[in-house]
Amino acid sequence: MLDFNEYVKLLFGLVAISTPLAALPVYVAIAGRMKPQQSASVALVVAVAFSVTLITFAIFGQHILAFFGITIPAFRIAGGLLLVLSALRMLAGDSSEPATVADESVSTLSVAIVPLAIPILAGPGTITMVMVYAHDHDSPLHKLLMGAAIGTVSLFIYLLFRIAVSGVRIGDNMTRIMNQVMGLIIASIGIEFVLEGISHHFKLP
Repeated sequence: MLDFNEYVKLLFGLVAISTPLAALPVYVAIAGRMKPQQSASVALVVAVAFSVTLITFAIFGQHILAFFGITIPAFRIAGGLLLVLSALRMLAGDSSEPATVADESVSTLSVAIVPLAIPILAGPGTITMVMVYAHDHDSPLHKLLMGAAIGTVSLFIYLLFRIAVSGVRIGDNMTRIMNQVMGLIIASIGIEFVLEGISHHFKLP
């Protein structure tokens, strides 16, 4: 089991990297024309799909890497660089929003899974983070605490979506500020991943 602060960092890191605010325009476009019960179902599907995806990679991610012959230090470095690049986009004020779904024939529940849950929320950055953390310890308690962190983020996403569709609007300035703060968090985590990967690869003290 890691230090408790590491799980707190995982929790806030997942919130920062998944950027639920970026997924809000897509969700509102889909759920805004639904009945409250239907929109709640879509939000629930998004949250559950997010949890299932990350927990799956937390459990089987190491086996996937082994299948492709990728070492954990190499994955740490590559994942860390990916996080840093994502953070730089956020810090530069790249507020491009995901495209909404124009095809009305597509099932709304399908859209809740792709692209909302995957890859907008559970994208390469979040998957990298849970795979790296899952490799740090093999104890059942470690996996349980990771699952609790992922579940907490999923609950936050669900509540955020429900609040958004109820008519409460988050201002553009507040969104921009939150993205800047999250960008700093992501950059710090990414750099730490890179340094840890280099340290493990070269067996530095």
